[in-house]
Amino acid sequence: MSTRRQAGVHMEYARRWAGVLAVLVTVLGAAWVARRPVEPRPEDAAPEAFSEARALPLLHALAQAPRPLGSPAAQRAVTLLVERLRALPGVEVQVQDAEATVVDEGTLVLFRAVNVLARLPGTEPDAVLLSAHYDSPEESPGAGDNALAVSAGVEVLRALSAGPRPRHTVLLNLNGGEEDGRLGAAGFLRHPWARGVKAFINLEGVGVGGRLVLFRASPGARGLLDAYADAVPDPSASVLGQDVMASGAAPFYTDFERYVEGGLPGLDLALVEGGYAYHTALDGPQAVPPGTLQHVGDTVLALVRRLASRPLPAPEPGPATATFFDVLGVATVVYPP
Repeated sequence: MSTRRQAGVHMEYARRWAGVLAVLVTVLGAAWVARRPVEPRPEDAAPEAFSEARALPLLHALAQAPRPLGSPAAQRAVTLLVERLRALPGVEVQVQDAEATVVDEGTLVLFRAVNVLARLPGTEPDAVLLSAHYDSPEESPGAGDNALAVSAGVEVLRALSAGPRPRHTVLLNLNGGEEDGRLGAAGFLRHPWARGVKAFINLEGVGVGGRLVLFRASPGARGLLDAYADAVPDPSASVLGQDVMASGAAPFYTDFERYVEGGLPGLDLALVEGGYAYHTALDGPQAVPPGTLQHVGDTVLALVRRLASRPLPAPEPGPATATFFDVLGVATVVYPP
């Protein structure tokens, strides 16, 4: 091969590798931008917007100490949550002392759990349920699991109550006893308000940071996934979590199972980064990075507002669930099985 031809081949290889490198840099750069922390909104943000600064004091107040089922700390959490929710205009608040039986991992459990319920009435009776548990295990103050989600739920309801009356009723179930077998969620299904629920959003945490990840959908919930794809501006979603849990490789349970067993369609979302703190003394407010609570709140508010303002999608028949994932935090892809 001539020297000139060799030089031409080398230049062609160089151009190709330069193109590959440019694509990789672009993709990695876009992924980095997509996963950057969200800028927290200040306390004086617009009333109808979610503000991390407004929600953060409740997170700190709840996560001062562990809140296991029946403990004085759990009772104080109930009192605090009732006080915050009753301050919201147009919101009805009830404390449900739920007593029932459930089967948990083959064992029949008779339980008593306390739920804090809030209701923002809509112009139509059908309801969207937002759920998060306020209790924690004995060994953890439970900031990421799950005081952060509880604080986000209260701020989301405050933002909704500051705007026009929604089409559909919005319910908030801040429940107790999740760590002992998802007891509060089972108890809520016996409450009269549960009869109007047509869709639920469950919030959980196995970490303390990052972005709120949509990782599970109930069978036939394609319409709810489409609503997520349409409404959430900075999505983080992956059906991989659902597949791993369905395989039994990850023995991790949430209130999601109780609601699905009760016949409700819904979505399961959780924080997953910073799992080192999960169920340990490290899961305190100081471990939550700035912007995490803002992303949780922005995601949930956008989704609840979308579901509460339009016709609620009917569940599709059959046991199959759709495939879903986000693309670089810019858009969500949803397609049938």
